[in-house]
Amino acid sequence: MGKIFQGIKGRLILIYIIIISFSFLLLGLALKTPLEKYYMENIEQSLLTEAILVREFLGEEAFLDSPDIDSFIKQVAMDIEPRITLINKDGKVLADSHGYAGHMDNHIDRPEVKKALETGTVGISTRYSAVVGSDMLYLALPVQNDNQIIGIVRLALSLSQVQQNIDRIGYTIGLSILIITAMAILLSLKLAGTITRPIEELNHIVVEIARGNWGKKVFPRTTDEIGNLATSLNYMTDTMQEKIGELETSKGKLEAIINNMLSGILVLSPQGKLEMINPSGKKLLGVRCKDFNKKHSFQVFRNYGLSTKIEEVLKSGKSARSELKISYPSEKILEADLIPVITKGRLSSLIIVIHDMTEIKALEQLKTQFVANASHELRTPLTSIKGFAETLLNGAMEDEKIREKFVRIIDSEADRLIRITDSLLDLARAEAGKSTIEKQETSLNAVVDDTISSIYPKIESKQLKLEVEIPNELPGVQVNRDALTRILINLLDNAIKYTMDQGTIGIRVNILDNEIKVEVWDTGVGIPQADLPRVFERFYRVDKARTRNLGGTGLGLSIVKHLVEAHDGKIGVNSTLGKGSTFWFTLPLIRGRN
Repeated sequence: MGKIFQGIKGRLILIYIIIISFSFLLLGLALKTPLEKYYMENIEQSLLTEAILVREFLGEEAFLDSPDIDSFIKQVAMDIEPRITLINKDGKVLADSHGYAGHMDNHIDRPEVKKALETGTVGISTRYSAVVGSDMLYLALPVQNDNQIIGIVRLALSLSQVQQNIDRIGYTIGLSILIITAMAILLSLKLAGTITRPIEELNHIVVEIARGNWGKKVFPRTTDEIGNLATSLNYMTDTMQEKIGELETSKGKLEAIINNMLSGILVLSPQGKLEMINPSGKKLLGVRCKDFNKKHSFQVFRNYGLSTKIEEVLKSGKSARSELKISYPSEKILEADLIPVITKGRLSSLIIVIHDMTEIKALEQLKTQFVANASHELRTPLTSIKGFAETLLNGAMEDEKIREKFVRIIDSEADRLIRITDSLLDLARAEAGKSTIEKQETSLNAVVDDTISSIYPKIESKQLKLEVEIPNELPGVQVNRDALTRILINLLDNAIKYTMDQGTIGIRVNILDNEIKVEVWDTGVGIPQADLPRVFERFYRVDKARTRNLGGTGLGLSIVKHLVEAHDGKIGVNSTLGKGSTFWFTLPLIRGRN
C-alpha cells in the first residue's frame, strides 16, 4: 500500500480522495435548505389542521355577525397558539383573537384572503405584521354553505420562534461545517506539504534564475517526477544561459550597428505608433521628444509626406519608397524605404529606413553643372581653333598676314585649352585628396615678397597702386610653399584683373589667437551679394563675358579653396558692388609658437 503513494501521481490520487470525501460532506451540508423547507411545510400543515378544526368547531353560525362571536373566538384561541381571525366574504373582520374587530381594516385585499375567496382553496402568505411586530405566517381557509363561500377562517402564526428554530439548525450545521473544514484543512496541509515543499524549492530557484542568477542549481532529493523536473530544470538553465549569452552578444552588435548607422531606422506598430527610432533617425527628422514610445508617428515627426506614405503602406501592406524634403532643423532631401513586416499573414510592424540624399543630390547637380560648364569651356576654344583652321585650309594660308594672325589665335586658344585641362586635373586631384601637400615651417614674409615680385609687372602694366600691410616678424606657419604661392598668385591676379587702371590693390596680414589671417583686397568692380555664396564653385563667373575675355578658366578660386582647406584653414570673401572686394584666408599657427 505504501508503494502506491511514493510518486507524485500517487500523492495526487490521495488528495483527490480527500477532495471527494470533503465534497460528500459539503453535499450533506447542502441539505440544510431542504430541511428548512420541510420544517416550514410541517408548520403550514399543522396550521392548516388547526384551521380546519376551528372551522368545524365554529360552524356556519359564526359568520352571522353575532355580537358574542368575538369573545368566543378569544376563548377558543386560549387553547391554541395561532391567532384566529374571522372574515366574511366582503372582507369585513367579524372577530379577532388578539384585537378588537371593530377597529380593524377591511381584509379583502390581503393576499391569503384574496386567494381563498377567488379560488375556494387555502391561501397562504408571509409578511410583517405591525400589530404583532414580527413576521407572520398567514393561512386563510374558506367556509362554504351550499358551495358558496360565506366567510374565511384565518390563522396567523408568528415566525419569530420558527426563525429561531431555523437559526438553531443553521448554527448547528455551520458549526459542523467549520469543524469538518478545519480538520480537512489540517489534513490537506499535512498531505500537500509533502508535494508542495519540493515544488516551492523549484519555484524559488526559478525566480532566482529569472532575476539573472544563472548560477543557481536544483539538487534533486527524490527520484520521482519532481526529481526528474529538477534535473530537466538544471539542463534548461545551462542551455538558456548559453543561448541568452549569444542573444545578448547579437543584440549588442545589432544595437551598435543601428545606433551608429548614418541612415535612420524607425519601427512602427500596425497602428502607426512609434516603437523605436535610432539617433540618426532623430537627427534626420528633427525629433526632439524623449518620451516617444507608443506615440503615433505624426505626433513625433510632423511631415505630411511621410505620414501619408505610412498610412498607405499600413493599409496596403506593400513596400514603398518616398522622397522627402525636410526644412527643419535644416533643409534636407531624404529618401525613405517603407518595409512592412508580415507575420502569419498579418502586418506585425513597419520598418522605415531613411537615407540622407542631400549631399548626393547636390553632387548630382554639381556633376551636371560641371559637365555642362566644362563642355562649354572646352567647346569655346575648340570652336575657335576649328574655325580658324578651316579658314586657313579654305585659302587664307596664301595671305601671310592673315595666316600669321590666325596661327597666333590658334596657339592662344590651344594654350587656353591647356590651362583649362591643367586646372581641371589640379582640381580633381585636390577634391580626391590625392594632391601632394608636403608641409614644412615657412616664413610667410618671404612667400609674400616672392609672390609680389613675380606678379609686379602686371601691377605696373595697369598702373595700379599696391599697399602691403604685413608685420615685420611673423610667426612661422606649417605650409606647402608652392601651394601658398599659388593661393596668393590666384587672389592677386583676380584683384589685378577686376580693378580698373590706376586703381588700388593690397595685401594685409593679421595675427589672431591661433591663426594668421591673410586678406587680398582691391578697389575693383566688386561682386553682387547674390553671387557671393557661389564664387568658389567650379566654372562660376560673376560676369562670364568679361572673365572669358580676361583669360579666366573659372576654376582658380575653387582650386584656392581646396588648397586652403588642405592646410586646415578657412576662406571667405566680402564685397560691395562698385567699390571692391576682399578675399581672405586663414592658416593655423604652429602649436607652441606665438
